[in-house]
Amino acid sequence: MSGYTGREKPSGPGVSAAVGIFITFEGCDGAGKTTQAKLLATKIGQTREVLSLYEPGGTSLGELVHSYVRSHGSGEISEATVGQARFDGMKDFDARVDPIAELFLFAASRAQLVSERIRPALEQGNVVICDRFADSTAAYQGYGRELSIEQVDKMNDVATGGLKPDLTILLDILPEDGLARVPEKKDRMEKQAQDFHRRVRDGYLTIAEQDPDRFLTLDATQPAEEVQAQIWSRVEKLLHPEAAQRLL
Repeated sequence: MSGYTGREKPSGPGVSAAVGIFITFEGCDGAGKTTQAKLLATKIGQTREVLSLYEPGGTSLGELVHSYVRSHGSGEISEATVGQARFDGMKDFDARVDPIAELFLFAASRAQLVSERIRPALEQGNVVICDRFADSTAAYQGYGRELSIEQVDKMNDVATGGLKPDLTILLDILPEDGLARVPEKKDRMEKQAQDFHRRVRDGYLTIAEQDPDRFLTLDATQPAEEVQAQIWSRVEKLLHPEAAQRLL
């Protein structure tokens, strides 16, 4: 179970009823997260203020970490890469990066994003849609890199300050099918071995099983229009809970 806890929604006399909604997209590489996140943001944006974000990124600090992830170095630890970092816009960054150091990089990016972008938007009553969040770190660094899940959960808890999405949409796909959709020049994570990606997928499914009320798990191999319709069916209830309650 993830170590971070739910967002405390304000209540009581004098507190505005406007409370933001936080939706995240998760899944293996090539699952279609970015496409579905954009489609959802466009639809919600017709009636509500939406802030669309992605991880790592969204802030100056986050973009530095994003450059690391999108670099085309293998990320594998070997004597040949020790001390041979090349900084050409970081696109070919190939230094040895310890898994714990990588965990700290993602945590730092997330802490800044929560503080600078996500919490202020939620406090204003906006909808925040984020392409990846803390569950990605649990899946990739915890299960994929085989770090202690307890350590990863504690790090996520510190980085998020306890912030938890209202809804997490997990687009599930076999790693080999997802990676087949990825461009030939793969980034640091995409270039990892198949066993790594299988552990990531298994990790996602485990995380979702432990928190079924928060997760909506969908088959990402369906046509994009069908996936979009299933997502909207769930999100619409989140946006209009009073209408959903009348149907019960």
